[in-house]
Amino acid sequence: MILDTPRLRYEMAIRGVDCQTLARAAGLSKNTVTNALHRRPVTSGTLRRISAALLTFPALRLGEDLVARPEGPGAPGAAP
Repeated sequence: MILDTPRLRYEMAIRGVDCQTLARAAGLSKNTVTNALHRRPVTSGTLRRISAALLTFPALRLGEDLVARPEGPGAPGAAP
C-alpha cells in the first residue's frame, strides 16, 4: 500500500512531529516511515501503525495556521 504522502506530511507538520518521533511512537524504524513518505510500498499493518501513532499527537492550532494546505482540484477546502 502507498500513503497519501502530502497529507501525511501535512498532518506531521501540524503536530510538530518528525520521522524519528513518529517512527518511535509507531514502534517502527525511521527507515520504514521514510520509505512510506517517499511513496515506497509498505504493508497495511505498517500504515495502521503510522496512522495510530500520528493520532497520539495533538494538532497544534498555530501549526494549522502556518502550514500550507494542498491546493488544486479535489484538495480539502478547495473551491468547486
